[in-house]
Amino acid sequence: MLRRITALAALAVTSALYEDVAHVTTFASSEEAEKAIFGDDANVYVVHFHQGPNDEGVEDEHSATIVDAFAGAAKELGDLGVKAACINVADETMLKISKRFNLRTVPHVVGIGAEATANPYTGKIDRAVEVYEPLATRGSLTKTEFKRWVSSKVFPSQAVTRVASAEELKQVEGPLAVLLTERSTTSALAKSLGVALRGRLRIVEVQAPSDLSEAMSSAGDLPKFYAMKSDVTDRKSVV
Repeated sequence: MLRRITALAALAVTSALYEDVAHVTTFASSEEAEKAIFGDDANVYVVHFHQGPNDEGVEDEHSATIVDAFAGAAKELGDLGVKAACINVADETMLKISKRFNLRTVPHVVGIGAEATANPYTGKIDRAVEVYEPLATRGSLTKTEFKRWVSSKVFPSQAVTRVASAEELKQVEGPLAVLLTERSTTSALAKSLGVALRGRLRIVEVQAPSDLSEAMSSAGDLPKFYAMKSDVTDRKSVV
């Protein structure tokens, strides 16, 4: 069961959960965490909030059970522009950032998307925050399920436009880059490209094989990416 947060420690404490995991970031202060998580519009974040260690130096046992899955998923998602962090709510230097997320229970895993808006009243940068509900309802986090959740819930769906005809392609405002894929649904790879190239190129996704994909493949005036199992030796850009 998720444990309700009853109090925060009086002294700052550090987390040992991810001390040997270089790709899961810890922060020295709430200000540092806020700047990284809400100020980086080139990436999305996944954050594991936990509580511990207690007065005896023991970490929250339930949080410890999801470390391997969370760290493993974060490592595989890293190349797609997903950054991972952990925040110990028992550390008084993390009090401000914990309050911003309005936490009621730990462990608590959230995803923070790349799309940012400025709060007109406070001037702070806000991002959409998604809660990983399976952890709250089942008390578990599995690597494969978590990766799918990040792809579907955390990456902005509007980062990529999927088109099936030349007429649909004409409706998308440029400049454009084309991703040719064999997948029938938009992948995390496509969404990560959309985030990385946002403001410079609009990613349009075209399923292959099709008449449109053949036309796009031979078009010399568009940047192209390929996400297909077939031979792409002679193609200009391969992902």
